[in-house]
Amino acid sequence: MNIINESRHIKDQQLEELSYLFSEEVRESDLYIYILKDDEGFQDLPLHIDVPEHFYSKIQRTIEGSYSEAFCLYPENMIFLIEERLLQHSSDWNEFYANVAFLLSHELRHFQQSYFLEDRIFIML
Repeated sequence: MNIINESRHIKDQQLEELSYLFSEEVRESDLYIYILKDDEGFQDLPLHIDVPEHFYSKIQRTIEGSYSEAFCLYPENMIFLIEERLLQHSSDWNEFYANVAFLLSHELRHFQQSYFLEDRIFIML
């Protein structure tokens, strides 16, 4: 698991400590987690893999059609968390940081489901 942290308020140390709550299987996986400041963070984001041109429009459509603060992309094995969206739905800093942990674990569940379901994931979606 690799975490690319572009946030303003979430520290690398916090993310490292949070990662130890996840299974060893997840920590050793090829998953990439991108923590972004806002929706515009996608525009110049260097990714860990080469992606086709339409990939960024896939992300843009996901953002525009969603109220989600975080989402998982399969089969690319990426999780995105958007800090600004999460801040808008958090009443204070304690709730914000609790939601970071909750959302990452929720998206990790989707990541693991995608491997468990393999080719059947699209039926679920």
